[in-house]
Amino acid sequence: GPDPLPPDLASFLDAGEPPVVFTLGSSAVGAAGMFYAQSLAAVERLGVRAVFLTGGYEANLVGVSSSRVLWVDRAPHRLLFPRANVIVHHGGVGTLGQGLASGRPMLVVPFGHDQPDNAYRVARLGVARTLPHGGYTAARVEAHLRALLDGLLLAPRRVLDLALRVALLDRRHHAAQLVDALEVGTRLALELVGPRLDQIAAGQRVDHIGDARLVSDDLLGAQRDLRGLGGGQA
Repeated sequence: GPDPLPPDLASFLDAGEPPVVFTLGSSAVGAAGMFYAQSLAAVERLGVRAVFLTGGYEANLVGVSSSRVLWVDRAPHRLLFPRANVIVHHGGVGTLGQGLASGRPMLVVPFGHDQPDNAYRVARLGVARTLPHGGYTAARVEAHLRALLDGLLLAPRRVLDLALRVALLDRRHHAAQLVDALEVGTRLALELVGPRLDQIAAGQRVDHIGDARLVSDDLLGAQRDLRGLGGGQA
């Protein structure tokens, strides 16, 4: 399994409301530019808690830790993301996969490579907003985060939880293939458990905070059905 959360991060998460998490994974973190400074300014304007993963680069450390903000070199996304309110990241394949699996709304800020395409695809699915790296300013970040925090993103999390079990069956997939599989998995999920998810499928807003108990025993059973249809194991 993943390494545990650093003690200071675990304590921070336990001490208050879920934070906005900012990370540039491993591919963009060394060329962050003004990402962290603009992010911090947006957080201060919103008055929300935040966790910044800096990758250990001193240039990215543009603030000091407090009861509202925590600066950490790195942390396992698999454990951190489910405890976030919103996740802001670059759209790299690994980070994107963990963000999708967490079921949390995302703001994707592509830097290069396949990231713009990944960002377009998850925005089209309705599970993320996207903001080009070149236009990443505190005012724009604040506006996007405010919309996500206010629950203006239609994120049918229970359907996504089912669909992702199909999408993540083959972890070797390119991010674009993974997101395509997510769309297929969503349709399968609706066919299997549609009567239970009519409101979600109709676009009912989902509370942006949520928690791990969103998936009931009945839905877990449907997950097993989906896994069987996918022809593999997670």
